[in-house]
Amino acid sequence: MSDIDTILGPSIIKRIVKEEMPQGYQLTSEALGHFSRASAIFALYLASTASDLAKDRNRRNISTADIRKALEEIDLPEFVDALSGDLRGFQEKRNQKKLVDKARRGDGGIRDDGVEEAKTEGSENAIDGLGEVVEKRGEFESAMEG
Repeated sequence: MSDIDTILGPSIIKRIVKEEMPQGYQLTSEALGHFSRASAIFALYLASTASDLAKDRNRRNISTADIRKALEEIDLPEFVDALSGDLRGFQEKRNQKKLVDKARRGDGGIRDDGVEEAKTEGSENAIDGLGEVVEKRGEFESAMEG
């Protein structure tokens, strides 16, 4: 099994695919493997395109704007609205969790280690965790060829 096959765990892919499958249908382990590999290739392709866009603007962080533009560049503009809605939902959940954590601590936003929490309302911070995508670009390109 190559690294590209392990980027997205099978349990994550299985849950996503099963949510969209008609009731009563089953997913073979071979099909799950193909879904997993295709998902990883898509994620690497999108991240690589977004990385190139950020690099063209002399930035080292990939922003949500780069991802939106990348979706348009790879001819999937219909995903931009869905991504925007998902991002808003993610930010709302994250902000609500921070408020709950803050209320539980009752400390006015100071964590146990004394570091003040950053405010996230209305911001579109760079997406974390995509740094290694640039390193995996060679794997992606070879996977696309083979």
